[in-house]
Amino acid sequence: NVNSGSTLNLGAALNLSGSLNVSGSGSILNMNGNAITGANQVFLGWNGSSGVTVENRADITTPNLYVGNSTFNLNATDSVTNFYLTNATSTLYSSVSYLELDNGSTATTTSGGNVTGNINVNSGSTLNLGAALNLSGSLYVQDGSTVNAGGHALTSNQLFVGWNGSTSSSMTNLGQVQTNELYLGNASGITLHGGDVVNSVIDLKGGSTLTVQETGNTGLTFNGSSSNFTIDSTSAMHLVFTASTGANWDFRWQDPAAGGNWINTIDAMIKSGEIVITSADGYTVDNRNGYTYIDGIPMAAVPEPASVLMLAVGGLGVGAWSRLRRKRERTA
Repeated sequence: NVNSGSTLNLGAALNLSGSLNVSGSGSILNMNGNAITGANQVFLGWNGSSGVTVENRADITTPNLYVGNSTFNLNATDSVTNFYLTNATSTLYSSVSYLELDNGSTATTTSGGNVTGNINVNSGSTLNLGAALNLSGSLYVQDGSTVNAGGHALTSNQLFVGWNGSTSSSMTNLGQVQTNELYLGNASGITLHGGDVVNSVIDLKGGSTLTVQETGNTGLTFNGSSSNFTIDSTSAMHLVFTASTGANWDFRWQDPAAGGNWINTIDAMIKSGEIVITSADGYTVDNRNGYTYIDGIPMAAVPEPASVLMLAVGGLGVGAWSRLRRKRERTA
């Protein structure tokens, strides 16, 4: 324990069976180029409200590293399993299994330093992705926190955005997303794009919005059951069509294993406002190749003469015209 303005100078490598705790205003750990290994826990400025100084840094090997009230980057030669930040900032140049950010912390991943297991981004913290993120576990973003994906892909078992706590959270600049379970709560919102996949659960509550932006004439694929597709009365999945020519779709739902399709279910969700569609040219709900699709209607596919189209649009408005042009394809 190095407390209240004290200094520890390492004259050799430090191998602890227990913990190293450096805390208190003005406390200093001078590693003098010597490594720290074996410690079950290393605390650097974690306790109290002041950061500490680490000088002449060398490698740190520990299952659990706790950093508070300062900036501390993980070096490429560090070996840390679980990394915790509170009111702190870090760039990861080596990978960890678990990352937790609390109290307005900021962490940035890199191609050489990523997270492999689980991430908790809490209490107004920010995670910036500097590379694709592939988690074997879950990503939690909660209590006013943000993840800026920087256009990088995200793969996870579970994705929670604003689900816990009492305030909204967000994820921005998402690349391709693949997750088994997606949960949004507390008026949170994310935007998915063409090519994204949710395998088993979509659950939206508390005024949350899942926006699906059509990209490259495709949208979101969902492979779950109806019991695992839940949107409460305050929330919605918003489908935004952008293409005006060629075949295009913005949502497809894998048909039930027992047979049949989801046409009636989707119709009911659209009618209730659980699914909201923005499409200047209307939409269709149809079934083919093992999926029930929400397709756009390209203007080139509309059989009426242009003069009739203009009259209809002028008299009804875009929203009413979309409803007028809505069709259903029968299963072959």
